[in-house]
Amino acid sequence: MSISSASCLSASSRVRIRLLPVVCAAFFGLLSLPPGAGATIATPNPVVLGTNTTGITEDSGGALDNFATRAGVMPKMAMYYQDWYEGWSTALLDPRIIDPILARGAVPMITWEPRLDSQNPVDQSGYAPARIAAGAYDPYIRRAAREAAAFGQPFFLRFAHEMNGSWYQWGANVDGNTPEDYIAMWRHVVAIFREEGATNVRWVWSPNVYGSGGVKPFAPYYPGNRWVDFVALDGYNWGSTEPPGWQSFAKIFGLSYSALAALTTKPMMIAETASAEAGGDKASWTREILTVLPAQMPRVRALVWFDQDKETDWRIDSSPATNQAFRELAASPLFSGGVSRLLNPTAAEGTGSEPMLRIHNTSAAVGKGAHAVAFVVKSSSRTTRRVTARYALRSGADRGVRAGRGPVTIPAGARTGKFKIWVVGRLAGVSEPQTRHIWVKLYGVNGARLASRFGRATIHYR
Repeated sequence: MSISSASCLSASSRVRIRLLPVVCAAFFGLLSLPPGAGATIATPNPVVLGTNTTGITEDSGGALDNFATRAGVMPKMAMYYQDWYEGWSTALLDPRIIDPILARGAVPMITWEPRLDSQNPVDQSGYAPARIAAGAYDPYIRRAAREAAAFGQPFFLRFAHEMNGSWYQWGANVDGNTPEDYIAMWRHVVAIFREEGATNVRWVWSPNVYGSGGVKPFAPYYPGNRWVDFVALDGYNWGSTEPPGWQSFAKIFGLSYSALAALTTKPMMIAETASAEAGGDKASWTREILTVLPAQMPRVRALVWFDQDKETDWRIDSSPATNQAFRELAASPLFSGGVSRLLNPTAAEGTGSEPMLRIHNTSAAVGKGAHAVAFVVKSSSRTTRRVTARYALRSGADRGVRAGRGPVTIPAGARTGKFKIWVVGRLAGVSEPQTRHIWVKLYGVNGARLASRFGRATIHYR
């Protein structure tokens, strides 16, 4: 992980850096105009609220429920950190973490760090960008890509973030790293995912906000629009716990937002942010976001709050006043953005003549014989007209699935429909109980748009 224009945070530890005054931003060739200067924002785009919260990788469901209790709303994006340890049963998508996130209507954003979390973040030369680009980890990357392709549903993958800092192995000038090395690594990894059919991945490129103490201009590290879906910024207000002291939200992000807006037209996120309590008014700092985003940073479509008590208390309830301010922020119309529109900006969000459809995951226990497994499809629209969609198996030929294709219809005036697949009990050659996953793809008919294109059946063979 990381932290701010003032310091930087790792998944297991943070390497603190000292800052010079922000006026050194001129050194980076930043735009001189304030963000959004001369622009009038009549109707701001809704922003998706996300979090990295305490316990997200240990008990993601419980962690999100706890956050929702304190925030007043369930976050729509759940961010967590994952290293490249190859000993886990999954390379990228752990159902133990992912399934509770999806069950709460949120979308995962995995910060994928090409290193081992158990070691010094800047002393792992085996994970140098040049080695990754040269194919040293291709088997592991392909394993992760195949998991993503089988998963099918869109999710965010924030790969090798804060590359313009010097606190990660892939960072600026660490062991001679160059921007060209970083770009080659990024493109190599993305290319493997595309080769494996993982087009559901939304790639998030996320530099640190400008400051000093090792932070470099991020433009030279940009892989190019063909290789990136979203761009993001990480920045924190360290208050009196670190120089340069208390900073407003606008000051932390303003110059970097302008530079990023000039670099690309891709949609933007604030991928990590929070404030300390010491040195100022954290509640006012939180409320400032409600005016700064629409007026000065209108292209920001999502904001992820770092809800952890680490080097300082970044949490949304570090004080009663802060908790009240955050609850106001979370309940505001500005933060009413939905993940469906974020993942597919052209899709209507539950309104209009083209409803979105969502296919819900299911599970079943089967014994001998054939068993019907039902999927539920929900429409986002309250329209009274009939909605029809097609579905077909993405995988299942070797999993004892007899049939499963054709149309599913949501009757006029209804919000849900069902379809069935037939599963044959006890796979050939299997003598002990087993669990398998079957993926089904949903296609729009009559102009219907899809919020989730894939559904998963978890089949327990007895």
